[in-house]
Amino acid sequence: MKKLLNIFILTLCMLIAGCDNDDSSVSVLKVIQSDVTFKAAGGTGSIRIEATGDVTAVADADWCTIKETSHEMVTFDVKENYDFPGRSAQIIIRNEANTQRVTVTQQGAIIIYNENDLQQATGNEKSSLIIALKGSFPFKINIPEDAKEWLSYELVDEGIQFNFEKNTTNTVRGTSVEITNGVRTAVYVLMQYDAENLLGSWVASFNRIWQKDSATGKGPASIKESEENGTYVISLPNSSLFPMTLEATYTDHGFKIASGQYQGETKVENEDGTMTTTLYIYSGIASGYYSYWFPEQSVNLAPTMINGEIVLTLQDNGSAEGDTIADLLLGFFLEKDNISQNTFVPSLTMDIYNLKLFR
Repeated sequence: MKKLLNIFILTLCMLIAGCDNDDSSVSVLKVIQSDVTFKAAGGTGSIRIEATGDVTAVADADWCTIKETSHEMVTFDVKENYDFPGRSAQIIIRNEANTQRVTVTQQGAIIIYNENDLQQATGNEKSSLIIALKGSFPFKINIPEDAKEWLSYELVDEGIQFNFEKNTTNTVRGTSVEITNGVRTAVYVLMQYDAENLLGSWVASFNRIWQKDSATGKGPASIKESEENGTYVISLPNSSLFPMTLEATYTDHGFKIASGQYQGETKVENEDGTMTTTLYIYSGIASGYYSYWFPEQSVNLAPTMINGEIVLTLQDNGSAEGDTIADLLLGFFLEKDNISQNTFVPSLTMDIYNLKLFR
């Protein structure tokens, strides 16, 4: 009996020892915590692990590279992403018996700006304006050398603040500024002037569509201050077969020209010459699809830069909601002071587009 008991105890000890050996040989590989989400600028990330045995880690994308691997931590570098789409990669961590896969994600590169802000103007006094911008990378601002004496910038929370020195040149001045973020660049036109700098003689160039025929033209134009306080007179005497004289107000650094301004009258004959009709001419404005004849809609004549030269062009001011105004019109109506669909003669509408005024 005693001999059997000894055999039993010996067997039990061997079993316990065997269990201990099994426990010590169990392979462990766990992910405890990870930092694997990145902005486009990239950076260094880490994955905390609990592991036994020999540990290896590899990434399946060349923009994600392993720096160091231990039983407690895997660290890695993520390169900058200059492309717009986001991207992802996997880091594969292994030991003798286990594998863990961790997904690394990175945002795409962005530069956020308002396309309506690509042209900015301020008055002649010393002033500043802020352009709202956001981007994935630090901004690089390139101001041409010949403009640095009157234009500078500083970074602010909202974006970029441009500082203008007082303009004493008695003329419009402007420049194109390149703003780069990553590999994306936006070009801003920054100008400085007051209404007085826009007065005087100009040369007008234009395209015209009249009774289905297209033509180009060029001739003198002028902008004068009206005797009525706060208004201006824009004369485009050679802008069409019918001279245009338009009243405007100066607002938002441009001359605001309202629709529906009376331009005079003309007489037309029917095809056989037996009847003459008096038609009354009014100015209008148009987009590519719609025409507007009432004073509630308007367009601005304001400076811009084309190939480094400052010219005046027609610019949309948002008065026609959901539409972009680009043209001047001359419309012919059967009655004076009665602009309506019933009195409108659409076949005689004249479209003036690509209007540019230059010195």
